[in-house]
Amino acid sequence: MAGPPQQQVGRQLEDSVLTIVTIAVVSPVAERSP
Repeated sequence: MAGPPQQQVGRQLEDSVLTIVTIAVVSPVAERSP
């Protein structure tokens, strides 16, 4: 086995970035809410 395919790694990375971006966007909005 040569390890995970590049596509799988890319998707995992995309998932992590998406999660970080979502948290970064939602956190300030949630703090602004009463």
